[in-house]
Amino acid sequence: LKASYAFVKSTFIKNMSSKSADILKDELDSKGPVKVSNVVEAQKRIITLAKKLASEDKIILSTKSDSGIIQDMMH
Repeated sequence: LKASYAFVKSTFIKNMSSKSADILKDELDSKGPVKVSNVVEAQKRIITLAKKLASEDKIILSTKSDSGIIQDMMH
């Protein structure tokens, strides 16, 4: 999330408990710059996991026309 767009960060943070969100924010603030190769690798892992969860019907991946990015079906 360190190098992600603000709307991506806010989407994650608003779907977390306030305590978890505070911990994540502190961790992101304390980290220095990240290598682009690390960002790309992390993005690939996230996409792979999101596709796996979608195939298991645990999440719904939105299309570009949807207002949300990922809808959690567990809540």
